[in-house]
This record gives sequence, structure tokens and C-alpha cells, in this order.
Amino acid sequence: WRGTLPMTGFRQLFPDNGAAASRRTEVYLGFTDTTLHVGVVCHDDPQALTISNNGFQSDSFAIVLDPFRSGRDGVVFGTNPVGAEYDGQVSNGSVDWNWSTVWEVRAHIHEDGWSAELAIPFTSLRYRRGGGDEEQTWGVNVARVVVGNNEVAYWSPIPRQFSMYRLDLAGAVEGFRVPAHHRNLKFTPYALAGLARADGVADARDEEVGFDVKYSLTQGLTLDLTYNTDFAQVESDQLQVNLGRFSLFFPETRPFFLENAGAFEVGAGEERLFHSRRIGIAADGRRLPIDGGARISGRVGAGTNLAFLHMRVDGAEQGKTDFTVARVNQQFRNRTSLGFIATNRDGEASGQTYGVDGNSASARTPRCAAFWRTRARRERPGTSTRSRWMAATAPPLGRTKPATPKWAPASIRRWVSWRGAAIAWLPASFSARTKCGTFLALTSGARSSATAATGISTAFKRARACMRKAGGCGATARTCGPR
Repeated sequence: WRGTLPMTGFRQLFPDNGAAASRRTEVYLGFTDTTLHVGVVCHDDPQALTISNNGFQSDSFAIVLDPFRSGRDGVVFGTNPVGAEYDGQVSNGSVDWNWSTVWEVRAHIHEDGWSAELAIPFTSLRYRRGGGDEEQTWGVNVARVVVGNNEVAYWSPIPRQFSMYRLDLAGAVEGFRVPAHHRNLKFTPYALAGLARADGVADARDEEVGFDVKYSLTQGLTLDLTYNTDFAQVESDQLQVNLGRFSLFFPETRPFFLENAGAFEVGAGEERLFHSRRIGIAADGRRLPIDGGARISGRVGAGTNLAFLHMRVDGAEQGKTDFTVARVNQQFRNRTSLGFIATNRDGEASGQTYGVDGNSASARTPRCAAFWRTRARRERPGTSTRSRWMAATAPPLGRTKPATPKWAPASIRRWVSWRGAAIAWLPASFSARTKCGTFLALTSGARSSATAATGISTAFKRARACMRKAGGCGATARTCGPR
């Protein structure tokens, strides 16, 4: 580390936003032909350190990297005074902590506090094509947590309402010389064999083989292949007790689905158009064997994210079911993006979904998504294809209440600002037009299409009755507000 200038001058996120950090932190960056090295010296009283296996309740250090300088996507690596490792993949301000890659860390507690060194192979990162003497500029931010002072400090200052995962607020570090693209290949095979033997009964044998493959097509595009997939090494889900009538939401933890998982997301929170956890699970919760699949995800060119997934599941008596998802998202300046998604399920129960979504960084424009879904069930003879339109708006980043577009009726703008977030389900066979135009009823937090449709039908009836009673369009927003 001789001759390397440290990154210092950390600023508090809290308790005193913008003030200088109470403890000095020095961060060093360096690299070899194969590895990115990060060194940190955290000055403190070694007797005052708080160490826990919970990263949010322990003195810790974390660095987030945005090699493409997209302001949206990156990776985060963190550790604590005893060398614990945690990593995650950042996408549009949220972190997938189930993602994992190969890297190493060593930490040491000494009389001046504690220090750590991180070694991150370039093969574990995704970045623009390099090589030779070309230098790149990456987005970087660093965080330090001092539990004893209830303090979180960042190298690149962040407003209180955000975190270090708001990558467009990260600092810029120049001078990265990355290696030329290597054809990174990871092959993970497995084999299982069993024999059951009993007197008077023929021996029962069972053999299984399978594999997973991860291959870097380009420096930003990754191919994943799987055959006869086995997820025995995946940690069990945290136990949840369901006392309600709606399905529980479990995060995706299977490694095959984690690379660039954020590229497939359309929606917000648990309201997602596609959730890979549904693949390989029957309606009654039974695990279904996955015959195989392919997955391509990553970045192409300037700001174009691509994602493709195809899986085949063996449903035994229900036969084979194919799942296909195609997604493209184009990112523009100022954290604005426009995307398209198409999904197809082909089997005993079939259906297609097409969706368009967009994000805007404007303080007055919400994040919006719209989907057109067609569904045809073959398990019940005579069932016809049904279509439904779904639209969703979410608040702009950093706001607690969403703003609605100016074209939205005043009653909708009032309803959205009152409830915080809105989700609208409009059955294709149902419409309500009055002399004031089309009135949209919004329901929040509906967990099923039936619940949402019932709520909308009731809201439409109330709106029509109220509008007739009010006797005019101008009184609608005032007298027929949230219902």
C-alpha cells in the first residue's frame, strides 16, 4: 500500500447528517492483473467495538462499486472487525443479499482500532471491456458503521432519505486498469446414488446426475445453464406462520436465479409481475423437479439491460411445463428508463403476459408500470381466455407519497396522495363511463385479482352514485373523494 493515497473525509448520514465523522476512516484502493484490492483502517478504541453476526448491529465497513457508472446497478462488499463476509447485488436502489460471488477478506483488531483487506477477483465483477493502458472511472461509495455512537458515515455524502445504494450519488474514482475480458467459466456437477436392499425383495437402485454452468459471454453478459437441477445446498427458508388467506412471499435464494435477478423485476415490493420462486413449486407447495433451463442476463452497450429465461419443469401427472421470460430495459439520463417484458407459460395451465414499465427521476413524476395479461386454463374444459389490464404507480424515489401525472383526474390524485401507493386492476369486460369521462377506481395492497376486482366494482358503483347525486363533474373531486 506504499504510495497509495487514502480516501478520507467521511460525512455522517446520521445522527448528524452532513457533519464530519467522529472516527477517522482511511480507505485504500489498488489492483493487480487479476484482483481488485481494498484496504481500510478504522480508527477507534478497540475496547469499544461492537461485534455481531448481524451486519446492521455491528461495527462494520462496506464498499459499493458501480463499474459501468450507470447510477443504478452495482455490487456491495462488506466486513466487520473479525472478518465476516457479506455481499449483495444492487439494482435501482435495492439490494439482493442472497447473491454471492467469490472473494476473500482478512481483518485484524489492533491498538488503533481495526483494519481489513478485501481481495475481489476481476472475474467476480462485471465491467466495461478493458485492457492495455486504458483507464476507467468507476462509481464508488464507502460506508462505516460505529454502533457505539449510533453513527453511519459515508465517503460520498448522502441525504438522509437515501442510502449508499443510491448509486447516482456515489463518488467517482479514476485510474482503474482492468484486464482484458477473460472467458470466465464455472462448472458445478453433482452425482447421487442410492441402493435399497431387503430380504425377499429385489434391490432398488437410484442414480441422478446434473450440473450448473456459468459462462461470461462478454464482460457484461452472463450465460447460466442447468440440467437436472439440484438445490440441496440452498439454505432453508425462515419459518413463517400463515394465519391469513393469502400466499406468503418467500425470496429467491437458489443460486441459478440470482445473477442479475433485478433485471427481471417489474413492479414494486411483493407486487411483481414475475417471481422466479414460482418455478419448480406446485400449487399445493410440492417441489417439482426441474429438467433443465437456460438464462442470459446482463448489460449490452450503453445502458441496455437484457434478460432471458427458459425453464422446463416436470409436473409428473400434469406433464411438462415450460416457463419463458424475455425482458429488455433501456436506461437514459437522470435515472429515467423504459422497459418491456413478456412471459409465457406452456403446459397444463398456460398464459402469456406483456408489460411496459418506466421510471423517472423527476420529483413530480411517479414510477409507473402497466401490464397486459392474457390467461387460458386448460385443466377445466370449456374455460375461455381471459384478459386483464393492470396499472401500478409508486412514489418517486425519496418521497413518502407518490405524485400522480397531471392527466389523472383530481379524484385519483387525491386518492393516491391519501393512500400512499396505488394499484389498479381493470377487468376487460368492465368499464364505467360517465359524462365526466372514464373514472378509475384504485385499490391498494390487493393480494389477488378477485379481491381487487371486487373492490373496483364497489368503488365504481359508489362513484357513479355520488356523481349523480352531486350533479356535476366539478363537484366530483370535492364530494366524491376517497372511498
